Amino acid sequence: MVVRFGNILGSSGSVVEIMADAVRAGRNVPVTDPSATRFFMTAEEAVSLVLKADLMGRGGDVFWLDMGQPLRIGDLADRVIAWATPEGQKHVGIDVIGLRPGEKLREELTTQGLEMKKTSHPRIWASHQREIPRQTIVDAIRDVRRACAAGDATRVLEALAAAVPEYEASDAAVKAARLASLRVNAPSSRVSAVA
Repeated sequence: MVVRFGNILGSSGSVVEIMADAVRAGRNVPVTDPSATRFFMTAEEAVSLVLKADLMGRGGDVFWLDMGQPLRIGDLADRVIAWATPEGQKHVGIDVIGLRPGEKLREELTTQGLEMKKTSHPRIWASHQREIPRQTIVDAIRDVRRACAAGDATRVLEALAAAVPEYEASDAAVKAARLASLRVNAPSSRVSAVA
């Protein structure tokens, strides 16, 4: 059984902790994009709903927790700055650092056209993933292992895409795979010295 949900507010290493640490140190708060949106919930909410989903599960279920409305990262940064700034100190600013490779502007809790179905709990939704034949998984694992053994990162991405039709490697992943494959498969440039 799988339970999907967004970010936990204040968890170790969370964006809130990173922002608050920057404010307390008097540094500007790093923000990927102020317009980016993410889902948040408290640890108490998450634990409560995960335990309730566990009681509902029959095996093979995928549950999504209702995360409410997504929050703009710029708004979150403003709130953290106001909350974490020591009294009498000037508020720090925001440094926009840009989205990282593969990072989306808008967080989605579900993709791939899955139909969300109501459960007996108003904040828990369910969906069944499409069945993947066992042989497809076995073939994919074999192909990925062979590509890894050959040091061919491009073939690894191709094997993943073949096994998971919904998967689309980001441009950054494709570029990194090509570079890695070139480095591994480049002829050795070492010159042997004759004594």
